[in-house]
Parts: sequence; C-alpha cells; structure tokens
Amino acid sequence: MDALEIGLDLAHLAADGGELLLELLAARFQFVLDRFESLHRLPRLGFLTGPRPVSARGRRGLNERHGLAQGKRRRRGTRRALAEPSGPARGVSSPRVSPPDPAPGELWRPCDELFLVPLEELTPEGIAPGFAARLVTAGLVSPAWVERFDAAFALHQRRARALAARAPRSVPPPRRANVCVARDPLRVRPFFQPLGAASWLVDQGLFEPAGGSVELAAFQLAQAERLGLARAVVPALQQDLAWFLALTPAERDDFRAGCRRAEGGRAPGWRALARALEWLPQAFHEELRPPTGATGPLARVAGTRLLVPERHAAGLAALEREWRAAAEERVTAFRAAHAAHAATQAGDADELAAWLAETRPLVLVTGKGGAILWDPEQPDEVARVRAELAGVTRAAAERLRGDLAVVGARSRAFLDSLVEPDALPRPGPEIDQDGLAYMHRARRLVAYGLDEPGMERRREPSVPFERWMLAARTIHEWGHLAVDAGLVPVPEERQAEFAAVQAELAGLLDALVVEAPSALRALAASELARLARTHGSPGRALVAQCLARMPDWQANLLAQRYLLPVERETYVRNNVRPLLGELGPAQLFQALARYAFEYQYLCFDPARDARGYFLACTWFGEQFLSRGLLTEARLDALLAAVGRLCRCHEVDRARFRRAPVPT
Repeated sequence: MDALEIGLDLAHLAADGGELLLELLAARFQFVLDRFESLHRLPRLGFLTGPRPVSARGRRGLNERHGLAQGKRRRRGTRRALAEPSGPARGVSSPRVSPPDPAPGELWRPCDELFLVPLEELTPEGIAPGFAARLVTAGLVSPAWVERFDAAFALHQRRARALAARAPRSVPPPRRANVCVARDPLRVRPFFQPLGAASWLVDQGLFEPAGGSVELAAFQLAQAERLGLARAVVPALQQDLAWFLALTPAERDDFRAGCRRAEGGRAPGWRALARALEWLPQAFHEELRPPTGATGPLARVAGTRLLVPERHAAGLAALEREWRAAAEERVTAFRAAHAAHAATQAGDADELAAWLAETRPLVLVTGKGGAILWDPEQPDEVARVRAELAGVTRAAAERLRGDLAVVGARSRAFLDSLVEPDALPRPGPEIDQDGLAYMHRARRLVAYGLDEPGMERRREPSVPFERWMLAARTIHEWGHLAVDAGLVPVPEERQAEFAAVQAELAGLLDALVVEAPSALRALAASELARLARTHGSPGRALVAQCLARMPDWQANLLAQRYLLPVERETYVRNNVRPLLGELGPAQLFQALARYAFEYQYLCFDPARDARGYFLACTWFGEQFLSRGLLTEARLDALLAAVGRLCRCHEVDRARFRRAPVPT
C-alpha cells in the first residue's frame, strides 16, 4: 500500500481502529520532524520531502501506479528516465520500426478528464501566455480561469517563499511542478500524483471565479504539494495549518468565501477548515509565532510545530474528523461515478478471455501470489483467467484489454528487432515479481498482475498517463536483459575515454568534499569515512555508485528507441524528482552524485531547458547551491562529467535486425 493510500484509508478505518493508526502516523511524522531538526542546523535547508529513506535497490521502478508505491526493486534505480544518445551507434544502417499501436494524445491532454500544465509552461506569475492561449483555444478553460489560476499560483509562490524564510524547519520553499488539472474530479482518482513526485493534482473548479476564491485556490496548491510530502491526508492538513497564521483578516475572509462557493466531494472539508479560522489565528507556532505571551496550556498538533490553546482542542479534533470524512466522501463519490458509468456486464469476462485467445498478446497474466492465469504459449486455456475476471467492470475490462495489448505489442517489437532473441539471459533471482509490469523470473516474459495492491485493475479504468508508463516499463524490463547480454556496451575504441572520465569525475568529487563547508563535512563525516574505506576515496566511491546505476541508463538508452514521445516524456517526468526523502542527511554526497546521474535523462531532448527543469522541481538549489556545497561552475563541471561517462555507452546495432527507432 502506498503512503497516499494510507491517507485515504484513514477515512475508512476511523470507525474501527483508525485512531490507533493516526497515533502511529503521528509517531512517524515526529521522526520526520526530528530529521528537520538535524538539517536545520545547516545553512538554508530545513525541510525534508518524506519520512522514508529508501536505498536505490529499495525503490520501485517508476513511481508505480502513479501514486507513491514503494517496494523492493531488483535493479538499482529502475526509476529512471529514457535517454537518447548524442553520438553514433555502431553496426548496421538504421531502418525504422513503427510503434505497433495507434499514437495516443498529446502529453498535455492525456484524457478528457484531465489536462496538464507542464512545469516548463509555468512562471512565478502563472501559466506562460502562449500555453494559456492554447488551453483557451482548446476549450478547456476560459480567460477568467487563467486569470484566477495565475493569481493563485503567484500568491502561493510568494507566500510559500515568505513562510519558508521564517519557518525553514516547517515549510518547504516554493517550487514548480507539473500541474495536473482534474476537469471532472469525480472521474479522476483522488489523492495521488499522476506524474510522480514532480506533479500536483488540483481541481479545475476551485480556479473558476464562481467556484472558489484566490485564497482557496492558492491553498489548494499548497495542499497538493504537502500531500505529496506527507503522503497522508490528515497529516498534510496538520502540517499546512501554519499557512493561515500568515493571513490578514481580509485574506481569511476571502478564503471563507471561497469555501462557501466550493462544490464537490471535498467541499465539506473546505467548509470545516473555514470554520476553524474562527480559532486558528489564536494558535502559536515555534517559528512563526513563538508562544512567549501564551496564557494557559497549549497542545502541539501532531507532527508539526503548531501549538493550539487547549480550549480549542475540541475544535482541532472536529476539523481533523471532518477532513477525514470529506476525504472518504471524495473516494466514495469517485467509486460511485465509476459504478454508474462502468457497471459490470455478465459477458465482459467472457469477451476478454476470448480476446486473449484470439489475439495472443505476448504477455503473461498473473494473479495472487504471482500465479500464471493466462499464458500466450497456451492461448486457448482461458478458464482460470475467465474465473478470476468474474465481476470485472466494463471500464476495467477495457483497461485490461488496452494494457495487455500495449505490453504485448512492445514485447513483440523488442524481440522481433533482435538478431538473437534467444541469447537474452534469464532474469536473476533478485528481480521483483510485482509492479506496473515485471519480468517473470521463470518465463523470461513480461507479466501483468491483476492484483497489484492499490491498482484496482478489476474495478477502475486506467488512470491518466498510466498506459504510457506501462509501455515504458515494459521496454525498460526488456532493456535490462539486453544490457546484461552486452547490447549496450562501451565500445573498445572508447574504453580509454571511459576510464579517463571516471578518473576525472572522481577527482572532481573529491575536490567538492574538500571544499565543502565544515558543517556539511561534519554532518557527512561517517558516510565519507565509509566511502573512503571501501574505495580509497569518497570520489572513487561515488563514481562506483554511478557505475552501479549505469545499467539503468543503458536500458533506458535502448528503450527510448521503441517508445512514442509521450511515453518517453511520461517516464522522464515521473523519474526526475526530489531525492531528499530517499537518502538521509548524512548521505549528502551520495545524493549529489545521484542527482547528477539522473539529471542526464533530461539532456537528450534538445528543445528542453534541462537545467531549468531540474532546478525548478527538485529543490537541488536549496539543498546544494544555497548551502555552499558547490558553485554554479562546479555544478556545470559535475553534470558535464557524468554526462560524458554515460555517453561512452552505445547501442550495438549489429545485434539488431533493424535499428529500433520509431517513426
């Protein structure tokens, strides 16, 4: 279960033991608070993106399910983006292979229920005029909507910056993200991040002049950010209550007015929050409003530095209770909407089973415990999968058919392009057997599980961007086998260059350690000593870290040639993200090397401002540049050196029947 789903489950569990879960979550977020403290002792950084430090081998491949699913991972860093080499590949000429399925929509409009405002189309003042005009021309929004969004976005950026300056332990500085706008909230899964940690999900209606207010819309953006950090709905609210200590009476009135006009499943929660503004301005905050003049006992809001007079404890409890209830209502309404539009039909399971037997997509269908329910080598044996699909909704049946077709088509295109497909090695025992799609250990074939936790594959239609991610995931799995087979090597004529770049990069990283501020070196002392013991110097150890992740880059380098642009881009936006919650404060230099490695996936689109995108969405500047760990010039040198290390690898086209470059 991912952490955002934990937030949803609070609403369902509150009636039967949920309060205990709340207490456990409070303890969990106190741990985050403690880590805030350790970071705040250092210059200019007092926030952390999440409570779970997860090793590279412990991350799931690509923000599975478009929530925040976590789990063991069979290869280091499969959550990477796709990259195209800038240099020539070896071997044969380059005939093209067309993608096997019809081209989907554009990235900014993945489905009718949602549209995307890409990060690069945002400025501190709102949506770039050219893209705003595109949205208006497409009939998705009105000029008045754009004006309201711009005002709210600019307000959010200004207030978050001011609050972060005053309360660096509690409030993250503002950043830009890929803003996913739900046109019909009842038709879009709530409380998740469609493009991973670099995205926010917001409701279109709260930016309508008649459906909210500037203050409410700005707070919706703050909550979208905080929900991704806290990964649970009630803690996200608790951690954002300090927002209201900065409001003037007029601004609080505007927020209340917006809550009164709000509609939809979350409206009761907004109105409960508006009522809480009667007592919330009397609260204290250890950074924003220290309780020096407090009279009477104070109660700390769990996981925060907010202190509420005990006489308002009942009001706080009521707010949290109503906020949970609103979340539950939102989820219930979403599910009811699907029930209304996707009722179960008696023949859906039969039709899907017949389709499998007829079309024979090159994919295993698995069930609970990884049991194989359908195998393309035995296509007519559909009894097990038909029985497992009993009760599938019409929408889910359509989703399954589309997903299985994509996995099968991508797998077929990959294997058909190889000179010796049987030369691919068997997957190793470390390979995970779950996720969006996975390489089956025993069968050396990509498998699609019907019962992946939280994905609701028997019940719900596809979520936005998921099928594009599924295509990328499928090719990524095959790509790892290709890397293991030596299809993406460093050519012999570039081995000397490869060794020289490693030495250069190690020297640069060692210099950064020596030049780092003493406080940062002290924080990382134990990790630096460990790195030096294992490889002779921290720099050489960090180069080894990059090389350990290199198979991921090689797999994605190859994968890009099989994928449509929207599939590659969806993968990129899911994988270039903040890393603060994945590595501890003492692992500062490991985080630096990993950022430099993952940055490379942005660099192969010549039209992209890779540096601008990277700095806008990751908080890298706050973590490294503002703290004096490296200068802009040193950052340039580091990114360039890691880029050269990656680009020493080339696809060996002699191993392919035809170069797998989609038209």
